[in-house]
Amino acid sequence: MNAGRQDRLRYAVNAVCSEIEARRPEQPCSPTPLSEEELWWELTACILGSTVRYEQAFSALSRLQKANLAPWHTRTQDYHILLQEELSRKGPGPYGNYPFARVRASYIAKTARRLYEDGPGLTELIRAACSPRKTRETLVRTIVGIGPKQASLFLRNAGFRNDFAVLDTHVLEFMYHVGLLDSRIRTVSTLQAYERLEDRFKDDAEANGFGVGDYDVAVWVVMRVFKGERHNEPCNLGLGRHRLDSDGCLGQGRRDQAVPDFH
Repeated sequence: MNAGRQDRLRYAVNAVCSEIEARRPEQPCSPTPLSEEELWWELTACILGSTVRYEQAFSALSRLQKANLAPWHTRTQDYHILLQEELSRKGPGPYGNYPFARVRASYIAKTARRLYEDGPGLTELIRAACSPRKTRETLVRTIVGIGPKQASLFLRNAGFRNDFAVLDTHVLEFMYHVGLLDSRIRTVSTLQAYERLEDRFKDDAEANGFGVGDYDVAVWVVMRVFKGERHNEPCNLGLGRHRLDSDGCLGQGRRDQAVPDFH
């Protein structure tokens, strides 16, 4: 990317990040802890959202919620089948087809068994860890079908911490374009490599005067515009990024700050 485009990209990210900060109340209330069921749906969203378009994962999760397919509402032996049947159905709209119905149903069902038959549940799993990064490591070891990126996303959306970086393809592409990566990469599979890049991204956020939680939300929004992927999409589901607020979800195309033309 030439220097002019790089500057415009950084300008856009900083502008969106400033807007996120401006919309936050001066004295935010302490977040209400999520219930076990809310935590379960946040986790399910992260399993469904791995390597899948935001809109497809949103549609799939909405169908599971409408069908009331939390693990404690059905018999264990039926759970995998019911999940697969629901995920295989075509939902409304152009993103109603979920591409990995069989394998993700298996991941979700196996995770439910690990958490609720063999383990203490999500709330206790999170409470038991001795440090934020140790919590993430425990999730990666325990939850079937997620790596460090999705574990970070879950902990952010669950309100556990807002200083994990969600290094998805959009953030990694941004890091490449602004010189934080020497070459393009699409995923980071090991915790050690993830934490190394996370620290690099955090340093960049701090150098620009922002916290990492706001900064990677802004990068996600801007890079979706840059790559031509952004569509009208619901806010407040927990898919893709940490919740902003009910009136100002930046993923819906209602921004006061204009994003520059990158091309």
